[in-house]
Amino acid sequence: MSTLIDTSARRLFLGALEAMKSGSLRLEHAGQVQVFGDGAPAATLVVHRDRLFRRAIASGSIGIGEAYMDGDWSTPDLVGLVTVMLRNADVLDAASGPFAWLANAAGNIARMTRRNSRAGSRRNIHRHYDLGNDLFSLFLDRNLLYSCAYYERPDDSLELAQVQKLDRICLKLGLKPGDRVAEIGSGWGGFAVWAATRYGCHVTTTTISRQQYEHAKGWVASLGSAADRIDVRLEDYRDFTGQYDKLVSIEMFEAVGLAHYDEFFKTCDRVLKPGGQMLLQTITTDDWRFDAYRAAPDWIERYIFPGSELASVQAILTSVKNHTRLGLSHAENIGVHYALTLRAWRARFLSRLDEVRALGYDDRFIRMWDLYLAYCEAAFAERHIGNVQLVMTKTGVRGGLFDDPATTPDRLHEPARLAATVH
Repeated sequence: MSTLIDTSARRLFLGALEAMKSGSLRLEHAGQVQVFGDGAPAATLVVHRDRLFRRAIASGSIGIGEAYMDGDWSTPDLVGLVTVMLRNADVLDAASGPFAWLANAAGNIARMTRRNSRAGSRRNIHRHYDLGNDLFSLFLDRNLLYSCAYYERPDDSLELAQVQKLDRICLKLGLKPGDRVAEIGSGWGGFAVWAATRYGCHVTTTTISRQQYEHAKGWVASLGSAADRIDVRLEDYRDFTGQYDKLVSIEMFEAVGLAHYDEFFKTCDRVLKPGGQMLLQTITTDDWRFDAYRAAPDWIERYIFPGSELASVQAILTSVKNHTRLGLSHAENIGVHYALTLRAWRARFLSRLDEVRALGYDDRFIRMWDLYLAYCEAAFAERHIGNVQLVMTKTGVRGGLFDDPATTPDRLHEPARLAATVH
C-alpha cells in the first residue's frame, strides 16, 4: 500500500515540477536523472527515500523540511536549492494543493498550544533561546548578537558588521550620556552593554530567557563602574515599568504575534516619556502576503521558533496609530544584510560540527539547523522576507531626528572608526 501511495505521490510531485518558470532543477532518483525548467539559477535535488514525495504532497514545505531532517533527500547546494524553491513556490503549493487545507488545519490546531500569552511566551522562548549558550557561542560573534548585522562593505567581518549595527541603532536614536533607555528583548546583553559603555546611557533591559538573563547578568557584573548603568530583568514585556527617554527592541517582536501587537505598543507608549523615541528592528513579510502567510503554518514556526510570526509593517503602523502617540519618523529595510549575516553564521556552524555533536546534538538536529540557516539566507537574498528598522517618535519631541542634516552625526558614515572596538 505504501509503495502505491509513494508512486502516486511521485507522479503528482514530478507533474507539478513541469510547471517551473524560474531556474532549473536536476532531480536524481533511483539511478535516473530528470531536469525541470531551464536556465539559472540551477539546483540539484538528490532523493534517497521515496517517502519524500508522499511527505511533500501531504504537507508541502513542512513535509519537505521534515524529509530533509530525516535524510530523505540531500543537495550539494542547500541555499541554491532553496532559492529555486522560493522562485517557484506556487509550483510547490500546487503540488500539495488537494491536501493543503488538511495540513493547514492541523498546523493551526497545533498553533493553539503555542500562543504568546505570558506562560506560552516563556515556553516558546525556552524551546529556542535556552538550547544552550554553548551552542550559540559556536556560530555567533563574540558579543552573541543574534540579529541582522549591518555590512558597510561585503567583506566586513561578522564582528565588525554586528557592532556597526549596534552603533547605527544608537545614532538613529541620538543616544547621549544620561539617557534612560529601555530595551525589550535583551538577547545576551550586547546592546545594553554597548549603549552603556560607548554612549554613557542608563539601560534597563528585559528578557524571559533564563539562559540569556544569566549570561547578561554575568557580563554586566564584569564591567566595573559601567555595571551601575545597566539593569537586567527577567520579566515579560507586558510587566515592564519605568519612564524612559528611548526604547529599543531588536528582533524580539517576531515573538509577539499579531494578536498581541496592541499590548506591545501600549507598553511602549506607557513607558516612553513625551518626546521619547523608539527603534523597532523586526523581520517582516510583505503586507500583500501577510494574510496568506498567517493562514499557513510553516516549517520555521514548527521546528525553529515556536510561536513566532513575521511582522507586517502595515499592521504595526495600524496598531501604533490606534494605541499610541507615536509617529513614524524613519524606516529602513536592511534585509539584504541578513543574507550576509546568515551566511556567516552557517559557515561557522558547519565548521564546528564536532563541537555541536559534543554538546549532545544529533545529526537530525544538525540537518534541521542547517536547513534553517540556509533557508533564511536564501529568503533574505531573494527579498522573500525583509528586516526593517522603524524609528518612531512620541508627541512632544524637541530634539533632532535621524537623517536631519543639521543634527545627524557625521560619524554615521565612518565605519572605520569602529574597527578598533572589535575584540
